[in-house]
Amino acid sequence: MTTKSSPHMERIVVVRPLKVISFLCCCITIILLIVCLASTFWLETDGYRQGIWKRCVSADASVPLPYNTPADVGCSHITDPERESLTSATRQGQ
Repeated sequence: MTTKSSPHMERIVVVRPLKVISFLCCCITIILLIVCLASTFWLETDGYRQGIWKRCVSADASVPLPYNTPADVGCSHITDPERESLTSATRQGQ
């Protein structure tokens, strides 16, 4: 009785460490960008801070607040007309 041996090929995977490190750095960068966009610390003064979507006013905020913001204590969402007035104000200042 004769047995035939079949050729067996092993597959070797080579992982390049530079590509792995760059992928991890890219993932960390994306996470940090998302955290920064969600933050309300883009504009910060005495008792007032504002991000892209929210603004927060504390009880000890100095009056008048930037951009004629009402002095309601707490955080609130920025509405579209307010955002349009902010962008037009920055365009006029250029």
